[in-house]
Order: sequence, then structure tokens, then C-alpha cells
Amino acid sequence: MPIKLSFGQLYLPQTSSFAKNLPRAVENFTNKESSPSDRYAKKLTFGNTSLLFLEAILRGRPLQEMADHLESSPWMQRWLGLSSIRASSLHRKLERLPTESLQELCHQAAKKLATMYCDASLRSLGRLAAVDSSMVTLGSKRAEWAYVSKDFHANKLHLSLGLVNETTSYPLRTVLSTAVDSDNDDEVLAALVEPSDVTCVFDRG
Repeated sequence: MPIKLSFGQLYLPQTSSFAKNLPRAVENFTNKESSPSDRYAKKLTFGNTSLLFLEAILRGRPLQEMADHLESSPWMQRWLGLSSIRASSLHRKLERLPTESLQELCHQAAKKLATMYCDASLRSLGRLAAVDSSMVTLGSKRAEWAYVSKDFHANKLHLSLGLVNETTSYPLRTVLSTAVDSDNDDEVLAALVEPSDVTCVFDRG
């Protein structure tokens, strides 16, 4: 029997073993709330679309490969209640996904990770978060708002990552800014830094 993934069913605390544990959790979840984006949906819902793209992101699949992989994977078809889909349909549905709901889902997963895993070597130090940023270069024609210099347009993604152990972290907070803003900028710090019980670690200054 296919597992129908509704908007409400995805709002579950998840761990890093996402693909392993989600089917059982979905079967036991009774919330049937629907996403507004599913109102006229025939095949792609908020739930199965989110899972398709999550799997594709983890595997590095483009749209057409996503569609091909679904068609050749009986287990995924049973899991999602979806036997096939066109790449163009995936593209259209992606544009309509409520990003605020995806953000909330990510925050819930991060909170679950924070409560389930903590390496003994870090426990004595209290809660730790690493703060760093990555710059994303953009095309000048479509990114005038990200102007840095005549030939350089970019924005910056600032991250606060909760540290679980030496190799595992999870996102606490994110801030998007223009490339000229550093992690030490007052507004960036105000949005990134957690309450006083978290020690934030910076790579410099």
C-alpha cells in the first residue's frame, strides 16, 4: 500500500537516518493537514516532492535523472505513492513549494539532532557552535543588488553550526547578506549568535 505523504506528515522530528526511519514514522502519523500548494495537485504533493528533491540533493541528481531514477526504483515508487513523473513537472512544482514550510521542517530536524546526539568529548564543554560563511559569486546582469565591484557580484551565506562531535554538525541559524558583510558584522552577529548557553567558535578575529 503506497504511503501518502501529506504536508502534515512531513512535520516530524527527524534524524540523520532520514531515509531509513521516515516510512515507519509516516505510517504512524495521523495528521492529514494539506499544504495550500497541494490544492490542485494530482501526483506531486509537498511531501513526495520534498523527499524527491532531498534524495536528489544528497545524490547530486539533475531533474531528468530524478525522473529516471524514480521510474527505475520500485521501492521509491511504493514509498512515495508515485510511479513516474516528468522533469518539467518537478520544475513547476519546485517553484510552488512553500519555502517557509521547508525552513520550519529543517529547524525541527536540527532541534531533534541537538537532543539526540552529543559526543562525550564535547559534553563537558557545554553547547558549541561554529560560525563561518561561504561566498557565492553571481552573474552581474541579474545580480545588481549584490554589487561589490565593477566585475564582481556576490552574496554571502553565514552559518551557525551546532557541533555534535569532530565530524558531525547541524545548522542552527543562517543569514544571507551581500559579500561585503563579515561574520563579525553587528547585524549578522545579532542573527547568528545563540543564547548565552552556547559558545560560538569563529575561525578568526
